[in-house]
Amino acid sequence: ITMALQSRCTRFRFAPLSTEKISAMLMRVSSAENVQMDEGGRKAIMRLSNGDMRSCLNILQSTVMAYTNVTEENVHLCTGKPLPSDIKNIASALLNM
Repeated sequence: ITMALQSRCTRFRFAPLSTEKISAMLMRVSSAENVQMDEGGRKAIMRLSNGDMRSCLNILQSTVMAYTNVTEENVHLCTGKPLPSDIKNIASALLNM
């Protein structure tokens, strides 16, 4: 963005939301939408969203559209992110070479 345009704009920086606030909203949305979500799925969404509620809801929506239940594995499969157990196995294999 050019300096002339930047000088006429206000920038807002938002801090990441706490896990308590994200967890409460996830529970509220999943209850209102009759989404079956387990504890692992909820924690995976919170971890992958990095405190961004919009990202959190997008991950939830994508997972629900692709799978019936929101589980940790389904969240990771939907987002294309590796499961923590997969990362641990890869690190272990590399360290044991």
